[in-house]
Amino acid sequence: MNIIILGDKYQKRMKSRGCVALIKHQNKNILNHQYKIVNSCFPNSNILYIYGFDSKRLSSYVNKHIDYYENVKFVYNELYESYTWR
Repeated sequence: MNIIILGDKYQKRMKSRGCVALIKHQNKNILNHQYKIVNSCFPNSNILYIYGFDSKRLSSYVNKHIDYYENVKFVYNELYESYTWR
């Protein structure tokens, strides 16, 4: 199964908090929380995480924890500012 997580757009109030995936939720970041839930429900799935805002910070985090996110492919969206959520 293929799973796509869209995490590249920030809300205006979120700019100061940085990358959405790295915001803390229950003492873990959201990316870790999402990964754990998806992996428990669909253990053999391929996960595609699309990001844009604060990409350097997310790339740094992923490079430090590359072994943990083995079945996640991270895709940088260069046009994340061009699209709005409605």
